[in-house]
Amino acid sequence: MMRSFGQSETGRRRRNEDSFAVRPDLGLFVVADGMGGHAGGNVASRIVVDTLERFFDKSDVADRDEEQGRTLAKQRVDLAIRMCQREVERQAVGDLAPMGSTLVTILVRQNQAILAHVGDSRIYRLRDGRLEQMTRDHSLCAELEAAGGHDLARRLTGPYTAMVTRSIAAQSNSKPDIRIEQTRPGDRYLLCTDGLTDVLDTEAIAEVMRTYDEPEEVSCRLVQRAYSAGSMDNITAVVVDPV
Repeated sequence: MMRSFGQSETGRRRRNEDSFAVRPDLGLFVVADGMGGHAGGNVASRIVVDTLERFFDKSDVADRDEEQGRTLAKQRVDLAIRMCQREVERQAVGDLAPMGSTLVTILVRQNQAILAHVGDSRIYRLRDGRLEQMTRDHSLCAELEAAGGHDLARRLTGPYTAMVTRSIAAQSNSKPDIRIEQTRPGDRYLLCTDGLTDVLDTEAIAEVMRTYDEPEEVSCRLVQRAYSAGSMDNITAVVVDPV
């Protein structure tokens, strides 16, 4: 039986620009981190989450066979994210022109999880006690490191340390990375924003995810620990036990 819970905290910011959705009835879980500050980050993240929910509320993804179902589900996720991009672009006018959002989402279908992301929000999976980061940040820092430029990445300062290279925004590269994973009994997924991962390392996250049984307690304790660790950002954590 699928279990899930989401928690979001404004923290030390003036407003919460994170949005999330927990829809076990659709097998859909979403976290979005808005960008643009006073100029609409909270609007952009809400558009992204609402658009995905509406899409899958209306979408029939019944599988005819395993291979066809996997391909269809992946195509639907890609299409839904393109619709998010179009809706953000449509509303990005006037003071809202700079707005944008990251996105991480999981769509659970039978014994599979379709994972997608744009930006530097993350998905983790706890399996057999081991925590694995399932997404690679679309950020300047992560891409420098992937290209072997670890020294350059370490020398980044100021806004460059948090610069994303993909986002759901007007005139932005919003191409998602999408992967399909087989689910196993005991798997646990975490979708979260950088307000959590900037202050909690992998072992700190893994400890909480291993220790507590209920997704609600895991989510709330992760948010509390990130705040106590000094996070200066909004903090959002959605925990999903798909099987």
